[in-house]
Amino acid sequence: MLGVLAVDLFKQTDDYKTAAKAGYFLDHRFQKIKNYSGMSATDLSSPLLDPSGVVNHSHVNHQDMAFLAQAEQYDDIEAARKAVGAVFETIQSCSNGSRKPYGTLLYLRYIKYDFDTNVYNKMGYSSSHYYNLRREALCQFAEILPVKKLKYQYKNYDLLPDLLVYKSGDN
Repeated sequence: MLGVLAVDLFKQTDDYKTAAKAGYFLDHRFQKIKNYSGMSATDLSSPLLDPSGVVNHSHVNHQDMAFLAQAEQYDDIEAARKAVGAVFETIQSCSNGSRKPYGTLLYLRYIKYDFDTNVYNKMGYSSSHYYNLRREALCQFAEILPVKKLKYQYKNYDLLPDLLVYKSGDN
């Protein structure tokens, strides 16, 4: 696996296509995964969020046979919670300085699910500067996600796609 990663480091990504693919994922597929997981933006902004997404006490009678029928749904929900955790940690891992506020931008836009106009107004940027920063942020997100995906993998579920798009000559 390391050899594959080392080779990919030398490929040039198509920033516009990568940003478009990452933006589409965060706007559409991630929102569905987040909804299915039962996690809200408030859950993700809480400092008390358990990274495993597991509650200590489930309030379930474990002798109830109906619970066994829900085991597959439990796995689906747990996989969704792990995927949400991976995305959230990826966003937290993005640069977040004054010149590259990628983490804040991605958090406001895709976790809080705010409109672009509201985000660039809150951050004090012109729309053109904001959209350049958003493209860069989405590219960085796409570069970091594979590492977090491995960390948060749940069984054989593969809810998080590869978001990097390489330039034609490098494929």
